[in-house]
Amino acid sequence: MKRIEKILFWVIGYADTSDRVTDIIRTLRAGANEFAAVAKAPEEEIKTLVVKESAHFKHMRVFYVKTDDVPETAFHLGKDWSMLKWLSC
Repeated sequence: MKRIEKILFWVIGYADTSDRVTDIIRTLRAGANEFAAVAKAPEEEIKTLVVKESAHFKHMRVFYVKTDDVPETAFHLGKDWSMLKWLSC
């Protein structure tokens, strides 16, 4: 039986535009902390990416984590969708 990988993700908004490293780190840390609390996951397991190609999400930052503990309030993608496919729309 094929195990379905569950990925919880959050599109936080446009990626940081500051050229100051300290500002970018502060923004990443704040977003990771907030998402870790909602996802009930350790901060060190939180990953991030910036969407490069998309009609809707281009240049937006996404935090994500692989988990089996998905909150009831989370939107569930259909079986033919993945996080990357959803973000590339």
